[in-house]
Amino acid sequence: MFYTVGEKIRQVRQQFHLKQGIFQHFGITQHYLSMIETNKRQPPEKTLIDIYDALVTLTEGEMRSLYTLDEFLKTPEEQAREFFEQRLTIDTIVDQYDELMSVAKQYNLTSYMIQLDKLLGQYYFMRNDGQEAVKHFQIAIDRAIKEDINPYHLYQQFGIMLRKLGRYVESISKLSIAIGYAKTEEQIKEIDALLILTYYQMGQHQLALEMINQLTSKANIYPSKHYVKAILIKVEILRNNGLILESRDYLLALLDEPEYEPYLKHIYHSLGWNYIANHEYSKALEILKKAFSYRESDLEKALTLLLIGAVYFEMEEYEEAQSYYTQIKSTILSSWSTNSKKMWFDKQLDLYWRTKQMDKVVLLQQELKELVETEALPEDTVNQIKKTFLKQVSTRTSLSEEEYSSLYNFLVF
Repeated sequence: MFYTVGEKIRQVRQQFHLKQGIFQHFGITQHYLSMIETNKRQPPEKTLIDIYDALVTLTEGEMRSLYTLDEFLKTPEEQAREFFEQRLTIDTIVDQYDELMSVAKQYNLTSYMIQLDKLLGQYYFMRNDGQEAVKHFQIAIDRAIKEDINPYHLYQQFGIMLRKLGRYVESISKLSIAIGYAKTEEQIKEIDALLILTYYQMGQHQLALEMINQLTSKANIYPSKHYVKAILIKVEILRNNGLILESRDYLLALLDEPEYEPYLKHIYHSLGWNYIANHEYSKALEILKKAFSYRESDLEKALTLLLIGAVYFEMEEYEEAQSYYTQIKSTILSSWSTNSKKMWFDKQLDLYWRTKQMDKVVLLQQELKELVETEALPEDTVNQIKKTFLKQVSTRTSLSEEEYSSLYNFLVF
């Protein structure tokens, strides 16, 4: 697929019917040219440039339309790398995987072999195929270790992906392994921040808090992004434990510091949640609309709209709440975020139950089944949704026969 410089010389020479002997007029013997064409000699760049200039002269300039000097000098390995850079994208990876892997193996491009499986893993992850995503990430890691290439970034990205899939124990395992391959303090701090988030999302709040307190006590030596993420998780833990005003103080302190301006989309979103928890619904709407103006990705915007819907739910404006939940449903359920999917189901189930739409609860049950069957949602997450739903229902002193039947069927499926 890719030619050596010798093969290019022979190709051009044959195309224009040039004898090897004619190059003697340019100081290149027939024997030396033959050795180059058969890849038995690798001449210095200056000699190759002389040959290129000779070919330009002998072809009356047509050589330039076949190869520029830069293209002429490129080795097969350099051409292969350029080929990868042009074609290696996540959108085309499935269709081109076999062809690209064959090229990478032919030219012993180990880094591209690793990148191919990593990219294919990311492709399947984005399409909620957790099994294939994990398989290809592990192949990439195994190849890196075999070739003595530091797998830190692979383990880090693998851990992040597993967390987003809701596979928290595996995520912690991969992130912990990544620390062993870390080469800088910054890499260790990056893993610390990821472990904090993972512990939080799996419900190990005490472990998360212990790590946060260690990190925030050294705020001056931690990059802003890690510090802010740690504080936002601490805020959520405090809020969930009823320490709403104390958690708000942390958020307001962040807003007072200009250096944290890049994180306003997260800070305002969290502050809006704080006002909801304290039943300050008008203020919550004001802050969440401000947060929305800073949000960037479709998922970020959907999560803020989810909270706005939750505000209307608490204000008993159920139709308005439902309009928000419906608007964002597709974005959230088609996303990679297990946590976001759980949050949407929690809010939607609460609304259907509050408004006595038992038939809709049955439909949500079916949707959850389908997500589990397609591995778009882990069973552990579904069990968490059931627990949250049961907790909401338990506040009711009595249930109708229809409500009891719907609750029973939902919990046992």
